[in-house]
Amino acid sequence: MPRSSQASSGLAAVAAIPWCCVLPAVLSLLSLTGAVAARLWLVQLSWVLLPLSVALLGRSLWLVHVPDQGRPSARWITWIATVLVVALWVPRLWAWVAL
Repeated sequence: MPRSSQASSGLAAVAAIPWCCVLPAVLSLLSLTGAVAARLWLVQLSWVLLPLSVALLGRSLWLVHVPDQGRPSARWITWIATVLVVALWVPRLWAWVAL
């Protein structure tokens, strides 16, 4: 292998280090910062999100049960989603009541 191709291979490897190691690390830090900022922002909107989630879940339950249009799988998925939402909101509501 000629010496110039070894040097260019070494130079290419050194040039690739920021793109394969540093850039993903910086992007992961930025996404973590963005997730924390989004959580802080959404906590302030929780008083709007709770009634909205109740309204949307009520609408979905009404659509699959009252007109009797829903398949059994749609009913199961809707009830599972309802249970998950209730399970996620109860601790938050309990903290509000405890204040």
